[in-house]
Amino acid sequence: MARQQINTEQVAGTINQMNLAEQNINGRFERLQQKMSDLEFDWKSNAAQTAMTMMYEITKGNNARSSVMQNYIRMLTAQVNPGYIQVENVNTSLSDLFK
Repeated sequence: MARQQINTEQVAGTINQMNLAEQNINGRFERLQQKMSDLEFDWKSNAAQTAMTMMYEITKGNNARSSVMQNYIRMLTAQVNPGYIQVENVNTSLSDLFK
């Protein structure tokens, strides 16, 4: 069986980068939604209605993407990183008994 190893500091750094990216993406979508909302008051036409409808559909897609991303970040934070550290600590303790 191949030895599996994980760099917990790198996982923690990746989690931080993912959180930052998630915040940036959501912030940009919020600004875009605000611009579209502002534009909605001034732009009255069939094209405007089509554009607004598409924008709201894109926003729904971002909400789904954000939910998946947040779940993945939570899983990495709660399971992968601490779980690996805990298992390695137990393994080290057990191996120390045989020295």
